[in-house]
Amino acid sequence: MTTERPVLDADARSVLDGIAAAPEAVLRLGVLAPGGYGKTTVLREIERAYRDAGVDATIVDDAHLLGDSELLSLRSLVEQGDTRIVVAYRPWPRSRALAALAESLGRVRAPLMPSAFTREQVKAVLPASSRALVDFVHHQTGGVPRFVARLAGLNAPEITAEVVASFRADLDWLDADVQKFLLAAEAGAALRLDLLSALLGKDVDAVGEVIEAGRATGLLAPDGTLLPVARAAVAALSRTDRRIAVRQKLAELQLRSGGPVLDLVKPLLGTGVGGPAVEAAFQAAAREALPTDPALSARLLAAVGTPSAEVAVRQAAASAMAGDLDAALRLADRVISGGDQGHRGAAAEVAAIALAHRGSWRAAPSCTGGRPAPRPPRSPWSGRWARVGCRPGRCRSRHRPCSTVVLP
Repeated sequence: MTTERPVLDADARSVLDGIAAAPEAVLRLGVLAPGGYGKTTVLREIERAYRDAGVDATIVDDAHLLGDSELLSLRSLVEQGDTRIVVAYRPWPRSRALAALAESLGRVRAPLMPSAFTREQVKAVLPASSRALVDFVHHQTGGVPRFVARLAGLNAPEITAEVVASFRADLDWLDADVQKFLLAAEAGAALRLDLLSALLGKDVDAVGEVIEAGRATGLLAPDGTLLPVARAAVAALSRTDRRIAVRQKLAELQLRSGGPVLDLVKPLLGTGVGGPAVEAAFQAAAREALPTDPALSARLLAAVGTPSAEVAVRQAAASAMAGDLDAALRLADRVISGGDQGHRGAAAEVAAIALAHRGSWRAAPSCTGGRPAPRPPRSPWSGRWARVGCRPGRCRSRHRPCSTVVLP
C-alpha cells in the first residue's frame, strides 16, 4: 500500500532529496515560518527520510516554546558540527536564546521557510468534491496549509460554523495584547500604528512587537491584514464585550483625528452601547453614509440615545432620501411641534418635500401649523432632494419623476 505524500514546495523537496542521496551527511537546518505553514509536516517528512535510511537525527518542533536551557543545549549540538539536527520555530516569540540558536543554524545554512500554497497546490490538496471551490478556498486562507485543510470539506463557497469553531484553539492561547491587536485588525486598523499605539497604550516599538506576535500566528496576510477566514473567526469567537470595546475606542480615536468612522461603528448598531463619545461617532458615521446609503444613515442617527432637534431633522432627511416617507414625516412633525425654533424651518422643509414627493403638498397645512402652505425658504437641505426615495433607474414615485421633485 502506498502512502500519499504531502504537498511541499521545491525547497523542502530539495532538502529531502539531499537526505535521500546522502543520509549520513551532517545536516544542520532551521525551519522558520508562522503557525500553520507546514513546519511540522516538513519535519515529519525529514524524520521519515532518516528513519527509512536507518540514520539517527535530532528533530525539534516548536523550539520557540522551549526554555533558555534547552535552547542553549540545542545550540551546543549545532556548534559541535557533527550532529544531524533540524529545528523548527516561529518568528515570534524570539528570546535571546532562540535568536542565538537561529544565528548558529543560519551560519551553516539559510533557514528553510515553507511558503503558502499556490492556487495549484490548493487544488492538489482539496478532495475532488471541493475542487470547484479552489479560488474561494485560496482567497479565504491565503494558501496557508493548515487553514486550507480546514476548508477542504466544504461543498459550497461559504464559511461554515464548523470551520469558524476550528480557529478557537488558535485564538484562546494568545496573550491579551495580541488578542486586542487582532480585534483591531478585524475592525480594519491593522496598519494604523497611531491608532494601535493609543489602543494598546504602547509606543511604536512595542506595538511592532505585538504585530510580529500577531504575524507569527499565521492569521495575517502578507500585507498585514487578517486573512478573510481569520477575520470571520476573530469576529465570531472573540468575546462580544471586548470586540465592542475595541471598536468603540478606535472610533473615538479616529473621530478625534477627523478620520472616517463608518466601518468602525457600523457593527456597533444594535449592541446598546452609548455615551457621548459613541453618539458623536454615530453622528459622524451617519454623515459618511448619507450620500450612498441614506437608510444606514438614518439607522445610525436613530442609535443616538436622546437625539436633539438637529439630529432628528437629519434623521428625517435621511429617512426621506431612503424612501421611508412615513418616518421622515413623523420625525419632522416631532421637531415642528416641539419647542426648538432653530430647526423648525428645516423640519418643515423635510416634511414639505416628503409630501411633495407623495403628490400631497397642497394637503399639508399641518406642516405650517394650519396656515396656508407658503413656498418654504431655502435651507442647507434644499440641494439634497433631486432623488428623494429612489435609486438610479428605480424611481419609487408614481406621481412625478424623482429627478423633478420640486416645491410649487
